[in-house]
Amino acid sequence: MKALRQLNFNLGDPKLSQHPTNIAVALLLGIYELTNFENGNGWIQHAGGVGKLIETRGADSLNEGPARFYYKLSRIPIITHALIMRKRTFLEAQVWRSITSTVESPFIKSSFALVDIMAHIPGICEDSDMAIQALNSGLVPSTVPETLEKRIIEVFRQLFSWRWTWEYWNSNLVYEIQVDPKVHFTVDDEKVPLFQTIYFCRHFHRGKESVLYNTALLLLFDLTRTWSFRNCPAQALEGASLAPSGKTTNPLRLPHAQLSSQEVSDEVCQSLEWFLQGPERMSGVINMIFPIRILSDALPEGKKRRWLLTLLERMGVSEGFQFTKRLHRRERIVRDLNQTIDI
Repeated sequence: MKALRQLNFNLGDPKLSQHPTNIAVALLLGIYELTNFENGNGWIQHAGGVGKLIETRGADSLNEGPARFYYKLSRIPIITHALIMRKRTFLEAQVWRSITSTVESPFIKSSFALVDIMAHIPGICEDSDMAIQALNSGLVPSTVPETLEKRIIEVFRQLFSWRWTWEYWNSNLVYEIQVDPKVHFTVDDEKVPLFQTIYFCRHFHRGKESVLYNTALLLLFDLTRTWSFRNCPAQALEGASLAPSGKTTNPLRLPHAQLSSQEVSDEVCQSLEWFLQGPERMSGVINMIFPIRILSDALPEGKKRRWLLTLLERMGVSEGFQFTKRLHRRERIVRDLNQTIDI
């Protein structure tokens, strides 16, 4: 492929290797892999390559111009790659989070802040895996689970604080639509609505943030189940900073002490249809692949899970994303990712 050859040439040339367009090319190659191949290995490798390009450039080179724009686009793919590999990402370091301080718009700053918080989760996953391995060998110190729990609660706390701030700036962003089986596709195999209502948004990117927030919560809930940690949301709320509530019409769930994985999963399910229809559905497919992948782990067997797998097949057929067809074949996902890890 010409683009891949040009990218390899640029990376081998000292004068061209640091050019920001290399990041853009790597991102586009990743999308090409998603649309043309069911096997996700190529996309995973390109996402890892994007991370290496950005880390090599350094945070100081990303404060303005095209490089900053490409950096913003790259952060979720980098975090997704880190979660797949179960390895921490360089984005959790303070030097990378400091780029957020140069943002003036509260809406753009909100987006940066959310991803800054999410960047901590791959490192917690890595440390959790290492602790489990040590525990199985009888080597884990007794303080390790306690330390992990404190870190998980702290990320919950940061997410809850972010969510209240988001509500303040987006108090009327989301509205409910009654599910009509003749019009909507959030229905089960017998065309019975999975929920009475689904959520539509007035702005694509602000709405996407709410889904990413819930995705981060699902990742944390998975960690709490692994270690049998209890009442983490309630403990997190004790130290969360809450923005003035003001008047809000959003139907979305606000943080509360009894928040559960099921509640969060339902909210993601109720939000997906809006992103997968209408003029922005192609962008919606690209942005929802990561949340849907995490959601597929969180949902138990049943109508909602069968609907989600059917939705993945729909995405692959209607929008040409071959990788979603592979996600539909869940039993083959783990094998493919393990093969990638072994490369």
